[in-house]
Parts: sequence; C-alpha cells; structure tokens
Amino acid sequence: MEIPRDFSSVDRKERMAISSLGIPVRPAAERVKDWDEAIIRIDEEWAMHEATRCIHCPDPAPCQKACPAKNDISYAMWLIEKGEFLQAASVYR
Repeated sequence: MEIPRDFSSVDRKERMAISSLGIPVRPAAERVKDWDEAIIRIDEEWAMHEATRCIHCPDPAPCQKACPAKNDISYAMWLIEKGEFLQAASVYR
C-alpha cells in the first residue's frame, strides 16, 4: 500500500488539539518489588493515536533537521498513524 507524502490536507490546528495519552508506567507499589522496566510497552492503538498528533510540518521539518540520521520522522509518523508499522520501520533502516 503506497501512502502519499503530500501532507497539504493535514489540519495542523486540529492535530495540535489532540491530547497525548502520556507514558504508561507501572504503579510505584509494583515497581519497588522488582527491577523490571517502569514504563509499560505501548500497543498499536496507542502508537497510532500518538502518531496522529504529528502536525507534519512543511519541508524541511524541524524534527528531520534535528535528527542526526536525517530520518523522515514525519513520514514515519504518517505510516504509524495508518497502521503501516513495517513500512514505518523501514524509514529508519
């Protein structure tokens, strides 16, 4: 499935109003009993929601300019938003 890179139809103001789900963490009472990770792994639905918060800045996007590897982060977020996780991973390879 080819997903276009044209983000001109994205309503940036609307996306800026989308609330973050935050970072899921284990309760402190549970964490003090072991050395396991404090942060809980997110699921696909969580990742897709967070990806919808990307406002897809016009090129060159500040996130891409700041990335040492110059990855197209905006495009990867677009793919994650659409549920195309393997394609998104390939952006970073």
